[in-house]
Amino acid sequence: MRNYLLSALLIVGHVIFGNAQSTLPYTIVSNDIDTTILSGQYILEGTLTHDKFSVNEAYISSFSGRWAQSGKTGKFKIVLNISDSVVTIKKYGLNDIIFISSSAQLNQHRIVISAEMMEAPKIISLKPVIYAYSEVPITFDLTIIPTGKFTFTYPQINVNNTWVGMQTDQNGKLTDAQGKVFPYLFWESVNQPNAFAYKREQNKWLGSVVEQKDLVAFLERKLTELGLTAIEQTDFITFWGPRMTHYSACFVQFLVDEEYDQVASLTCSPAPQSSRRVYLLYTGMETTSSQAQFIQQHAVEQHFPAFERKGFTLLEWGGSELEMECLKL
Repeated sequence: MRNYLLSALLIVGHVIFGNAQSTLPYTIVSNDIDTTILSGQYILEGTLTHDKFSVNEAYISSFSGRWAQSGKTGKFKIVLNISDSVVTIKKYGLNDIIFISSSAQLNQHRIVISAEMMEAPKIISLKPVIYAYSEVPITFDLTIIPTGKFTFTYPQINVNNTWVGMQTDQNGKLTDAQGKVFPYLFWESVNQPNAFAYKREQNKWLGSVVEQKDLVAFLERKLTELGLTAIEQTDFITFWGPRMTHYSACFVQFLVDEEYDQVASLTCSPAPQSSRRVYLLYTGMETTSSQAQFIQQHAVEQHFPAFERKGFTLLEWGGSELEMECLKL
């Protein structure tokens, strides 16, 4: 990042990526006194691009509620009070740019910038797996329609997004038409940024802030409540545990049964007599951060109805990591 006139004005650009912050290249083209600007105000203007193309209809705003949009050529201009020391530039599908300025050195300044907006990371639906059990052997067809696009399936799904002629038994052994055996059906997909959102009720997030040391016990308790078997829990925890314990704490929320449809719809023929779908959403954070403490104060623990297995049964789990941006009230 090139930062001119740093001694005159501190403007820091950054982008939220996953749960880390990294510098985003931009240039301060000029920073001059302009006596035509009213005392107590300043002007921020500039040009926004992405991959050499102009970014139009980006939303430029301050915490006080002042806002503007970029035009067809990516140019924008916003008049701000010097107390508006934080300015955010947003465009769906692109990472935010946040400018933090020294309000004491803004009076009657005209600041011109040129910024390259980077593509926001897409959300990956990681390792959704589907187990199937039947008290008597059964053959079934199962169709998955993801919100995003498949990146991988195993065994390979057909052009209609259907696994055809899968057989299962009471032990959950899945066999395809060629006699090949699988422990479960597997798929992954890529989704647009902001494809999923945390559930809230009355300005409370449904979920829990869980410290690293408590994570495994928390998952064991919640997965038991959700009705997963010991084998299913082991598969779940050994996949997600190493990813989640990378952080000192995580906010954790589960999408259950029909809530899973925002990720992917599932249809099966014949229809199962019982089914449970469990989708994990989580965001990593520092335990001692003000964000973690705020989220903890505004979180309500989830509880789930018992899951009774009978007859032909399907169970699916998967998950995604979401950005801290998703945890703003």
